[in-house]
Amino acid sequence: MPAFYSPLGLDPAAAKKRTRTLAIGAHPDDIEFMCLDPIIRHRNAGSFGGLIVTSGSGSLRAPQHARLSPTEYAELRWEEQKMAAKIGGYAFVDSLNVESAEIKSDAGLAALTQKLKEFLIDFEIDELYMHQPFDRHASHVRVAFAVLTALRSLPVERRPKQVLGCEVWRNLDWAPKSSKVLRPLSAAGLDLQVRLAEVFKSQADPKEAKDYVSALVGRKTANAVFQEGLVGDSGVAQEVYIDLKPWVESKLSWSELGREYLRKFQQEATSAWPQDPKGETDGSRNF
Repeated sequence: MPAFYSPLGLDPAAAKKRTRTLAIGAHPDDIEFMCLDPIIRHRNAGSFGGLIVTSGSGSLRAPQHARLSPTEYAELRWEEQKMAAKIGGYAFVDSLNVESAEIKSDAGLAALTQKLKEFLIDFEIDELYMHQPFDRHASHVRVAFAVLTALRSLPVERRPKQVLGCEVWRNLDWAPKSSKVLRPLSAAGLDLQVRLAEVFKSQADPKEAKDYVSALVGRKTANAVFQEGLVGDSGVAQEVYIDLKPWVESKLSWSELGREYLRKFQQEATSAWPQDPKGETDGSRNF
């Protein structure tokens, strides 16, 4: 079954000490798809670490893997994840081996949150990359809130300096501009994106599964064109994140934070609308 792996041959304690940036994904391949920029920046130093929450055994399968047992399929996906860690020069990649079905319940989510707290307490990291709360994939969302809750429970001095939510099953084109963090990618960066994504043959086989490789390059290239409409060249490609550090530091409930975030989107999206016949101003609309 999936277990700790360091391409650099480090033991867990040494790998954690070396790691300056950590990414937490729900499934194998998530971190490679959602946060290429930090992988690139830490590649030479070997100071990027990844944590995968689930085994990924329940994911959509290519036909050639249909007969594998859940354990066999999980092992296949973990071998792919290890290869990606090697290509990306990670300090380590590890797995909690939690199944997606387990975190659908409140008890399962609480258990995951405790595991994440115990895992994170040993780190001193500058950046943490994670799923964002408005993702369409239920497992991604459940993992996101487990991570946020675990971060809130940590002593302030042990929390990452920056916490960023990433694009996967919902892009962040719509997110309020004030919350966005944009990171440029070079042509060489996109080449690495292709290499990392192609490792996951169980998922990214354009003939048998989904063509994630082309989709990732397309999304990140489009981000550079469409994020800023009234400026010139924004580079070859961009990754888009949202700043979740305020969510960690806030005393508000998740539902209150979500409503406030969507209100900001509403205000931004309707700011150029003309006054409607009832005399309401743009800022007073309620949908």
